[in-house]
Amino acid sequence: MKQLNHLFLLAAVIISAVVILFYSCRGSKLEGTYSHTAEKVFVYSYTTTYSFRTDGTVTQIVNGNETEMDYEVDGNKIRIKTPDKGVLVMTLRDDGTIIGPAGNRFNKLNTD
Repeated sequence: MKQLNHLFLLAAVIISAVVILFYSCRGSKLEGTYSHTAEKVFVYSYTTTYSFRTDGTVTQIVNGNETEMDYEVDGNKIRIKTPDKGVLVMTLRDDGTIIGPAGNRFNKLNTD
């Protein structure tokens, strides 16, 4: 009977490891590049992009100026740690878009 309990425990550990490995290799729903273009703000338009990577880093590009930052995801909230030690909170919506500061909508770009 004791040997049978050990087999069940071993099977549970193996199944758990396989499930964790499967989900960790699937990639992040957030991973990718998102873009928003502000039309004619102070006489000119500008585009902001965020490129999220699975390693917890994001690159922000505003008119060619790049900034590397770290981010964390908690549910549908994305918390980006800014260089000035602040935190920028964005929302990942069910439709795959991100709502950023001032309600700006960032659409995911196709990278195919």
